[in-house]
Amino acid sequence: MSFGIPILAMPINHDQPLHSRLVEDLGIEVEILRGENGEIMKEEVAKGIRKVVEERTRKQINLTAMELSEKINLKGEKTINEEIKKLLKLLC
Repeated sequence: MSFGIPILAMPINHDQPLHSRLVEDLGIEVEILRGENGEIMKEEVAKGIRKVVEERTRKQINLTAMELSEKINLKGEKTINEEIKKLLKLLC
């Protein structure tokens, strides 16, 4: 995140799905969804890649990623924790 590059995430288990959704809510990540049995579906991978490279979405994700990168570089880890707390309040 500190480099301002969007993330394609494919969470597997434990805390990864929650973290993936939180980062997606920040607007810098696209989560690759899995099938009912946890299988990787090539259609979902393609959809996630298309979303990141699609013109309007890419600009939005890149802008958000760059903004977060600037915040991280200026304020460090404290900013990340504040943003996560805000997201958790919204989700609860």
